[in-house]
Amino acid sequence: MAVVQLNLLPDIKKEYLQSQRTKGTLIGICIITTIAALALALIFFLLVYVVQPGLINGAQGEVDKRTKELKGITDIDKYLTVQNQLKSLPQLHEDTVAYSRMFGFLKTLNPAAPNNIRLASLQVDQETKELAITGASDSFQAFTVFQDTLKNALVSYKIDGKDQTPTLLFDPASMIVDQQDLTRDAGKQQLSFTMRINYNDVAFSPDSTDISLNIPKIETTQSAVNAPDSTNSAPKNQ
Repeated sequence: MAVVQLNLLPDIKKEYLQSQRTKGTLIGICIITTIAALALALIFFLLVYVVQPGLINGAQGEVDKRTKELKGITDIDKYLTVQNQLKSLPQLHEDTVAYSRMFGFLKTLNPAAPNNIRLASLQVDQETKELAITGASDSFQAFTVFQDTLKNALVSYKIDGKDQTPTLLFDPASMIVDQQDLTRDAGKQQLSFTMRINYNDVAFSPDSTDISLNIPKIETTQSAVNAPDSTNSAPKNQ
């Protein structure tokens, strides 16, 4: 037997019911979204105002505890000061002016006999870049040869592995002779002198490497005999 279904609802009624179902679905989604947003806001609130302050307080308490323990160590300030000084040693070493190179230079700066001089003392003024020399020689001629040697000494060096233009080790115009006394002892003549001259700090800079000193062949105002030979060179200094 055939079943006949009759649609007794008008089309407008069906549309109304459909819109009500859609409206209910949207309301449900909005409610769920609102609840999720409120939950997230609550979580953030708890993290910022409850959990985070607790963590900070806990960390601060640990810091205070460790600080108290450190302060309880006898002479801790001295140990910390020494530790900081030890950390600064490598940089201080790199910045140290290498005045020890002067010992190698002196072997070349001292003319050959009989014009060699005998050094008594050297004083370096780092602020004014001045070298004070006290010594003695057997004659005025030897002292003159020594002076001209200082004025003409050329230093060759490298920076970052690159050769630099050779430059004068001393400033000739700055040379000042403070004292020179000629005396005789047991028939032997001796000239004592004190002099000052400004040096070129590039020769002693920690940045300069492969340092070598050369003395051009020169003639002094009194004699060219036994003047330093141009082949002389100081040992290389790092």
